[in-house]
Amino acid sequence: MLDLASHVWSKLDGPFGSAENVPQLIKQLQKQYEEAVKDELYWEQLFHQNTIIQAHWPRSPVDRRVWRSS
Repeated sequence: MLDLASHVWSKLDGPFGSAENVPQLIKQLQKQYEEAVKDELYWEQLFHQNTIIQAHWPRSPVDRRVWRSS
């Protein structure tokens, strides 16, 4: 997985420009699961309007860890 502190996130495409906010959303979910944060990450930033966004692939390994801890 791409390190959450990597500058590469800002170079990845998101639905509204860069994906630089994706690592912060992942960190929030890792710290404490919140439905609103999960929805923002998955349905707005990664799968916006049923389109898989470029930033989806580098964060895929995070999913299992986040879901196991929630």
